[in-house]
Amino acid sequence: MNARRQKKGPIRRIAGCSALALVVGLGGTAAAEDWPQFRGPRQDGTAPAAGVAQAWPASGPVELWRRGLGAGFSSITAAGDRLFTLAAEGEVEVALALSAADGKTLWRVELGKPFRLEFGDGPRSTPTVHGDRVYVVSSASRLMALDAATGARVWERDLTAYDPVPRYGYAMSPVVVDGLVVVEVGTKDLVDRALADAAAKAGPTPTPAPDATPNPAAAAARPRPIGAAAAFDAATGELRWRGGFAGPASYASPVVAELGGVRQLVYSRGTRVAGLGLDGTLLWEHETAPRSAIAIPVILPGDVVFVSTSDDSFGSLAIRVRREAGAWKTEPLWSERLMRNHFNASVRVGDNLYGFDNGTFRCLDAATGARRWAARGFGKGSLIAAGDLLFVLGDEGTLALVRATPESYQELGRVRALSGNSRAWTAPSLAGTRLYVRDHQDLVAYDVGEKALAAAATPVAPAAPAKGAASAAAPEAPSGDLAADEILRRYAAARGGATRWKQAKGLELRGTYRAFSERSDFVLLRQRALPADLFRLQYSVAGTPAIRAWDEAGAWLQHHFLSQTPLRVPGHKDMATYGPQMRREAIFAPPLLDPAAHGLAVEKAGRGEVNGAPTIALKVSFPARDGQPAAVETWHLDPRTFLEVAVDSQVLDYTQGAQPFAQRAYYSDFRAVDGLMLPFRLELEFNARVEVMEVATAKVDPQLDASRFAMPPAPAPAKPAGQ
Repeated sequence: MNARRQKKGPIRRIAGCSALALVVGLGGTAAAEDWPQFRGPRQDGTAPAAGVAQAWPASGPVELWRRGLGAGFSSITAAGDRLFTLAAEGEVEVALALSAADGKTLWRVELGKPFRLEFGDGPRSTPTVHGDRVYVVSSASRLMALDAATGARVWERDLTAYDPVPRYGYAMSPVVVDGLVVVEVGTKDLVDRALADAAAKAGPTPTPAPDATPNPAAAAARPRPIGAAAAFDAATGELRWRGGFAGPASYASPVVAELGGVRQLVYSRGTRVAGLGLDGTLLWEHETAPRSAIAIPVILPGDVVFVSTSDDSFGSLAIRVRREAGAWKTEPLWSERLMRNHFNASVRVGDNLYGFDNGTFRCLDAATGARRWAARGFGKGSLIAAGDLLFVLGDEGTLALVRATPESYQELGRVRALSGNSRAWTAPSLAGTRLYVRDHQDLVAYDVGEKALAAAATPVAPAAPAKGAASAAAPEAPSGDLAADEILRRYAAARGGATRWKQAKGLELRGTYRAFSERSDFVLLRQRALPADLFRLQYSVAGTPAIRAWDEAGAWLQHHFLSQTPLRVPGHKDMATYGPQMRREAIFAPPLLDPAAHGLAVEKAGRGEVNGAPTIALKVSFPARDGQPAAVETWHLDPRTFLEVAVDSQVLDYTQGAQPFAQRAYYSDFRAVDGLMLPFRLELEFNARVEVMEVATAKVDPQLDASRFAMPPAPAPAKPAGQ
């Protein structure tokens, strides 16, 4: 490494500071073209647009270089001619400095063992460059200050001294402000200390009488530890303060903002949004829904804080923060369920917010939350902005240039940036006209500047719109005045006819299943039977086989989030309520082909819309059965083809919690197979999940028997050693 640096010229020291510090900016003032921290110069996902091209050719932007990087979700920070990031290389997690010119490694520092999780291994945090130092947080607890020029350790702290490693690893990125490095550390050490002190003062604890009642006054008098947020001296690593709130370390980084005329740290953590003074004092807090928000807050004009979470019942919330007569007050300004940021936050451009509602890309009015447009096709995507241009990265590696306008979704270019075989959950970074994107395997650098594209001399071609792209002002569709019976007749004809479906006895579909942004093969078997149709769907989640099925004895499933072995649903005390849902899933033919046979009540629900496109909406009521109440679904049909566009329903998913979630199922790519019209693409969104099934082959009436659907016998118990 030193030899390589000598060839390029040593970094000279000038007046006690490295030349790199002069490039980055002394005192933390980043150069105009730097991206020195998570979410960019202002922590808002935006950068200047000077020199950025307004459209791409069909080949996309100019690729500068590409390299393997290793597992992790750490984004790229840029300062001068260097890039910084974290990655997992086999059994070690590392901090890396790379050359912006060619991507070669300039230095490498080992941080310990990487965090392991089925959703993705390695680091979650992004390095912060400030002056001549780089501050990093490893996934498993180490906060370190490194020399930006050499990678030499300046100081480090073990965050597990304060609290155990969070369930999904340390994910917040260090925030450097006023000579402090601010991170979350949790409060278990303070809780333990307070309990020990209280126990020591109280002496032996008497055993309460059986009829003893709680003492609220005594409970209120107990110590209330605070201090989940911590500030370390940026120069020495010494702890300067603990403050804010109690609880474990959360995953979202704070934002430095001025609200009510006071600079502060704004947090979105779990059940609250809070503002801390730069001395750790809790200034204000606002209670929210009891689910964890992971996305970083977005500051809107007028001292408004926008927070969002993938939780089905929360969505997003805009909170106005103000200070009156020395007292802090908060008030909800607006809320919108259909902007559920998961781990990547929205960006504000002008008067509008652009971001991901789980797997749907949306535009909202920032002042009111009113929906402007929606587009699909990116999965769980991410984005940043340069002026009125959006760089949008899909979770399978598709990169698009999109105009930031509330009028409609306007795509200006698209390229396959990454392989699609590894999670691309990390938002891009932009330094000048250089754009950096990564996934769980690779890092790619593009020049997105006007000069680079002009030199490439490739003609600009219009890009195809994203799937499901629609404006809220889409034209009204015909067929809105048809009676429900006529709609059902046309639907049946579009699906191949009720008679042909009654003749079919079985189906076998094979293709690709995608969940958690990873692909696997799936096999779906269906067979007409009495008293209930037979069904079996086999796929993989995080590399482990999973099955949902209905055999002659009823529902059973296997999913390693719930059970390592197959389990019979009706007999399971916690999952018996899955039964009606799985019976619904097992129905062989589309139930609207013969509503009476399924006891359905079907009525028109007026003119509907799906992401701005008009639909015919039907309210479909399923009867109560198996001890569960009646279920209601809304079917959205294309007013021209009368095929399904989407179906809205309530579903259970015990891998995310026991309460029902709103689910939307999107149907597309219909093809005729032996007289039956089948959707070759199905997309499901519910709570934080996005699942996609793409059919490759379909067979009508394959050779099937009941044994293909049967739950395998339970494995014999292991014999004790020595027997």
